[in-house]
Amino acid sequence: MCLLPTPEIWAAAQEAGADELFKSAQAGIEAGRFDYANPLHVELEYTRHKASERERGYMPFSFDHFIQLPWLGDRNLIMTDSVYAQVEETAKQAAEVFKYISTRQNGNPLLVIGNKRYGSYFVVRPIEERLTKEGVSVVHEYVTSFNYGYPQGFSAFGGPTNEVMRWINDNGPDVIVVDGTKNAESNGRARFPASFWGYINAFELYNSGKCAKWCGEVHRYKITFWAPEMTEKFFVGGHAFSPGNGQYDREATMVSSTGSCSYAYFDDPEGYVEYNRVYGFAQNGFVSKPLAKNEDMFVSAVQREIKERVGKYL
Repeated sequence: MCLLPTPEIWAAAQEAGADELFKSAQAGIEAGRFDYANPLHVELEYTRHKASERERGYMPFSFDHFIQLPWLGDRNLIMTDSVYAQVEETAKQAAEVFKYISTRQNGNPLLVIGNKRYGSYFVVRPIEERLTKEGVSVVHEYVTSFNYGYPQGFSAFGGPTNEVMRWINDNGPDVIVVDGTKNAESNGRARFPASFWGYINAFELYNSGKCAKWCGEVHRYKITFWAPEMTEKFFVGGHAFSPGNGQYDREATMVSSTGSCSYAYFDDPEGYVEYNRVYGFAQNGFVSKPLAKNEDMFVSAVQREIKERVGKYL
């Protein structure tokens, strides 16, 4: 049996019956009886970890770090200090968006669209109750940036739903679309999510009056933009945006909650949960676990935490 000479293992190896002791302890660990309070169990797991860390792609731990790893047990949700720090920063983003939306109430109805996933899940959901109390209507739509790598005209692959566009036609609100991006700056200019092309194209089509299913031309929408760090020229996805000319009586504003110093930490939540794994101990010894059992559990927990913190930034 090849074991590293860590303190408890080395001390036990000097005693008679050491081999049987080690075999018995390892059998207990394998059977799900790992004892977190037993230093010998922890050190045996350290030997096992060091023997397989490269093969399994585990983070390399020093001995001192390894023995301080937490007990994870059967926890299905793990909110680390890093997650809480990013929740705090995202709460600041949500608060700034709420402040901006509050300045836009001018007597016209106001509709906020949270774009799934980032804008909806982590910015609009945590402030939704505050918005509705101020008389703001809120819906959640899904337009993916993957369909808009370049401006391609109105796309059958995306854009807001017919139901939302008909509601806009019937009620005539100013519209604010909220999303965020991991890449909020490009070549010194602000960068907005490529998903906004779906909304831009939809409002341009609406303005044209050529889409009978929406009954257009009741109002005309000017496309505008807001972000925490606006620049005179900016990108939507990978392309610069050039505003159109004309007479408008409503605004459709594309709002990015993110900037060069305010990252979209929780974009791609399922990837975040899996990539940011937590190391510690459970019934079978050393383990690597995702932050949550599933994406929905993690998103709900982060939303609650953001919602609790927003108020202190308003």
